[in-house]
Amino acid sequence: MAGRHISEDELNALQNEPDWRAARQAEDDERQRQAAADRKASEPILDSLREVGWDVDSVWDLVNTPLNYPEAVPVLMRHIGSNRKYPDSVLEGMARALAVPFAPEAYPLLRNLYFQLEAKGVRDGIALALQQTGGAEKYDEILELTRDRALGPSRVLFISYFREHASPEELESLLREFQTDPELEPEATYWLKKRSKSKRSSGPPKD
Repeated sequence: MAGRHISEDELNALQNEPDWRAARQAEDDERQRQAAADRKASEPILDSLREVGWDVDSVWDLVNTPLNYPEAVPVLMRHIGSNRKYPDSVLEGMARALAVPFAPEAYPLLRNLYFQLEAKGVRDGIALALQQTGGAEKYDEILELTRDRALGPSRVLFISYFREHASPEELESLLREFQTDPELEPEATYWLKKRSKSKRSSGPPKD
């Protein structure tokens, strides 16, 4: 059952409760502590990025920039593939920073890491990066990864890859196949319904 909507007056009253304020303060403190820990852990990466001309406060700054940063790609590859124990949030940021079409050389490394790193956010970031760095040339390999149920729920992100690279007929077949996979079924069903609705709205071809 859906939760009851909280009115503005009720929310204001809740915010005045000592326990509520204490819980929110604890959450804020934990976020700040984690951010500080991530910054500290990221220092080796950030130092290396500065050496190639990228003076950023976080690897996530690369994720969010509209600029290309090919100089940073070897740095990101070296650090994400190192044995250094980076926090998951930093690993995810590096992976997402590599989710760019100008980093095809990162694909083999990312593919190996996809099997090794199991944290959800990290694996999601790598899945996105594999799509961008692999391009159409890695279609068969990415399909193999998508079918490997041992790799978990991040595989659902590959559906957008097939929507871009598969032919209409192939995509229809793949989406129906993905419906048999519990972790892919909701997304596959969504896109099948959307495609069906689009076909109905377009009507039969005109003579």
